Amino acid sequence: MRAVALAILVRQLTINARSSLSALCALLLVACADPDAPTAVLPTTPLGPPVNFDAFAALADPLAPARWLPGRSFLASSRAPDPVEGFDNIDWDHYQARDGDADVLLDVRGVGVLTRIWATARPRVATGDAAFDFAVIDRVSIAIEIDGRRVLGGPRGVPLGELVAGAPGAELVAGFASPWVASGRQSSGGIVLDVPLHFRERVRVLAYRGDDVLYYQIDGRLLPAASEVPAFDGVLSSSARASLTTAATLWQTPGARDERLATDETSEERLVAPGERFTIEVGSGLLARVAIEATDPSAMLDGVDVDLRIDGTAVLDARPLPYLVESAHPAPYVSALSSADARHLELAYPSALDEGATLSVVNTQSAPLAIRLTLAASPIRPASDIGVLRASCGDHRSAGDGDDIVLAEVAGRVRYAGQIIAIRTDITEWNVLEGDHEIRCDDDWLLGTGAEDYFGGAFYFWLGTFARPTTGAFGVFRSGDGAAEASLYRHRLVDGLECARRFSFHYESYAATHAIDACVFHYEYAALAGD
Repeated sequence: MRAVALAILVRQLTINARSSLSALCALLLVACADPDAPTAVLPTTPLGPPVNFDAFAALADPLAPARWLPGRSFLASSRAPDPVEGFDNIDWDHYQARDGDADVLLDVRGVGVLTRIWATARPRVATGDAAFDFAVIDRVSIAIEIDGRRVLGGPRGVPLGELVAGAPGAELVAGFASPWVASGRQSSGGIVLDVPLHFRERVRVLAYRGDDVLYYQIDGRLLPAASEVPAFDGVLSSSARASLTTAATLWQTPGARDERLATDETSEERLVAPGERFTIEVGSGLLARVAIEATDPSAMLDGVDVDLRIDGTAVLDARPLPYLVESAHPAPYVSALSSADARHLELAYPSALDEGATLSVVNTQSAPLAIRLTLAASPIRPASDIGVLRASCGDHRSAGDGDDIVLAEVAGRVRYAGQIIAIRTDITEWNVLEGDHEIRCDDDWLLGTGAEDYFGGAFYFWLGTFARPTTGAFGVFRSGDGAAEASLYRHRLVDGLECARRFSFHYESYAATHAIDACVFHYEYAALAGD
């Protein structure tokens, strides 16, 4: 998505002349494509009976990642208007339409909810650190119109920085506060609004940017016709604010979800010999959380592998601890559904259990290691709209320029819920982050603008690591000789994707040296109430 260094660009051009125009435009920081060209096919209203849906209540649901939600997810972005198989890398200045001096980022008719707005901006002509100018974020403004009325922003919108100010007493709207908003300094260059915004008939998002360059991604969910939602009118209701407060506690406070779900802990500590396997298990019901800890304060989990089986199927199979991915330069972090440091890993993706779960570790170190294993679970099996956790884990390497790195391909009825990845390269530095994310959900493609954007950051995570409940970069490293690595997570709560027949997740790749070690989490559903 971003301009790349000249040496990297030269290597890029020699790999494939097809992408040379895009690379040249990126170097010169100019838009070479039609800024008014459409970015994607507009979403259409899904079939089905009408529903009553409140995304605030869904966000405050302790089983949100696993719950099948109604409707059809969509993504509008500033991605270059090329087909799915295209590799045009000019992922800015592309909008659905113009309206006077405003760019229309999104114009969708129907009933639904916006679940996430991410954006960042830079000057039209800039080099080096001048591209990372927070003054631009205060110049570029955004406006939101719902059901024919402008509900956020005056005639010229509201600056991006004000949209996510978030300090107590300084919110643009009461409830637009941490952790559901993030400024560029809190999200390593990205502006993030995770507050749901419902609409009954139509939603439009517009930008006033002058000659500055804007990148954006807008996630949403369309519901069946005649569904009922609490449409946003510029003010969050007291119940919406209360749900946001509950959700903030739920997804940030240790033990809060265990208490809500009335789980019991099955926990055991053992001195595990080199090469030995240590296992605990629980029966059918609900799994809320797994945890592994090296109990000696001077010990580390590095070199220990973890296995997690749910209903007899491997979810994690010999994954490296403590970060689940091969991250060479990780930092400790805490998030809604995962946390890790040198001595500890916790994974909190919930799961229905039809048969039970087993958690195992194998000590591959050369000395005995004291380890505590924990499964937080309930013997009560939840309703059928709570899925069974599955994961696609592996180390994936690009076949070369123009190749997609495919992290997951799943057939059947699934809900995509998030991922933890380490993305790396030996020679192309931050160009490894240029590949757009591409999601296939049944016959829909959701197309992004660059790997760091998907995880909430911007400009190659130029402010370094950060950790929010739903997105974060827990490792950012560049060697100076061409090698680079970023360790990242994104957990999708109300913005998960429900796919009836198939799901796949891809990243574009621009060089054979690009590799991604990843765990992509999804849920399977044998039956739903509407079947």
